[in-house]
Amino acid sequence: KRILPSHLFVREKPDAVTGANPDDLKARLVAGRDRSEILYDEKSSPTVSADSLKAISALAARDRYSVGTVDFPGAFLNCIMPRECPQTFIRLNRFLTEVMVSIDTRFLKFVSDNGTMVLKLNKALYGCVIAAKLWYDMLRST
Repeated sequence: KRILPSHLFVREKPDAVTGANPDDLKARLVAGRDRSEILYDEKSSPTVSADSLKAISALAARDRYSVGTVDFPGAFLNCIMPRECPQTFIRLNRFLTEVMVSIDTRFLKFVSDNGTMVLKLNKALYGCVIAAKLWYDMLRST
């Protein structure tokens, strides 16, 4: 089985109104994208071209339309990995494994000799190249 590395990114979450950095932190666990491309055959989702985006922006400006964006927090985390995809595994480093075990000691039996833990992904994770396609397919089907 192919095991992807994982990385944890943590940053201070600025206040939406004032821009000040409160005590809140934002963390994101991501899979090793650089190695996940070899796991999937069909992995791309449609992406708007820069020319299309400029044309739509110009039309909106000409006709004085309001333009907005939408953010779906945790979008990729809502996508279940399909059975027809190869099983995807990630490795948590020693620090993340210690955090998992401190949250729930039942994870202790899954810790390897080198102090890391291998997890099977049931849902897409940021960094999996197939995550964007799964999200697009889910949006299309609803």
